[in-house]
Amino acid sequence: ALALGLESSLEKAKEQCPPEILKQLEYVHSRLLSIGDVSSATSSQGEEDEDEEESELEPEIDQDDPVVTRPDHPHGDQLLRLCYGEQDTLRP
Repeated sequence: ALALGLESSLEKAKEQCPPEILKQLEYVHSRLLSIGDVSSATSSQGEEDEDEEESELEPEIDQDDPVVTRPDHPHGDQLLRLCYGEQDTLRP
């Protein structure tokens, strides 16, 4: 946000806003400045953190808790036919 020059836009908004919003904008501004100080000091570490987040895998579905469909809902081949229709062109 600092690199995009949003700090000056925030300052202008603070000058023109009603008093009940001013406190919120001041909080946002203080957070922006504190994040700017931290991110400039640890920009390379932040890039490493993003890589770690992308490499984390979601936990697998518990094998003891299988997904069960309701009897009145389509499932399996019935669901595939409903969604994609019979395609005779694929059959020999």
